[in-house]
Amino acid sequence: MRSAQGAIANFDAPGAGAGDADGTYPSATNAAGAIDGSYADAEYVFRGFVRSAKGALTEFDVPGAGNGNGQGTFCEGIAPGGGVTGVYIDGNSSVHAFVRMTKRIMATFDAPGEVLGTYPAGINKAGVIVGDYEDAQEAFHGFLRIP
Repeated sequence: MRSAQGAIANFDAPGAGAGDADGTYPSATNAAGAIDGSYADAEYVFRGFVRSAKGALTEFDVPGAGNGNGQGTFCEGIAPGGGVTGVYIDGNSSVHAFVRMTKRIMATFDAPGEVLGTYPAGINKAGVIVGDYEDAQEAFHGFLRIP
């Protein structure tokens, strides 16, 4: 994070590996200063995280996310209230979407017509998610998910 004076605070997820492609990948921030993202561990399995404005980091895996190389949980957007959306790659390397509104409530979904993946891009404070999905002809289409 950058302060008004221009200082930069570095951070890494505690389980992030230190190899070439391992590491911490923040993806979005909200007005409260919370950050979501993913990190790759030493086995190149991705885990999601939310980092509070005060620096507390909560890690999570979407149920059903794979544990193989390049699989796992990838966060893409964070709402003002802290809800997170993103994708997970399962053990068959199929791409699915998820929404995590609280620490205990998580839902997974695929856009109707999706064959090759559903990719959320953002979430607002009401939990409305926008993104795109890929059909069998490898064409992309937009979607809107309203809770």
